[in-house]
Amino acid sequence: MDSIQFDANGNAQCFSGAKAVEIYRIATLAAALRLYAKTKIKPSRHVTPVMMMSEARRLTGIRFKWRDYAGAADALSKLVTEKKQMVQHLGPEGEPLLT
Repeated sequence: MDSIQFDANGNAQCFSGAKAVEIYRIATLAAALRLYAKTKIKPSRHVTPVMMMSEARRLTGIRFKWRDYAGAADALSKLVTEKKQMVQHLGPEGEPLLT
């Protein structure tokens, strides 16, 4: 069962299952693109802007303009919101949360 477990403050703590891990991966890519758009800091030496944009295109199916990092991040955030509906949300003690 794919699920995301949240702490008492509403922060995600645990992503279990392939769909939940994919959501985390997409959210991390969106954050990395926002970081690069604002500061030109790469999240890692090996992660290039071209790699991030090509992965955003692959995940969303949208062809972004060159260097439209913020637009790609916004599209990925929408994708995260859509995909979060497909997994179960659990509270701090593992109880199902109403979403």
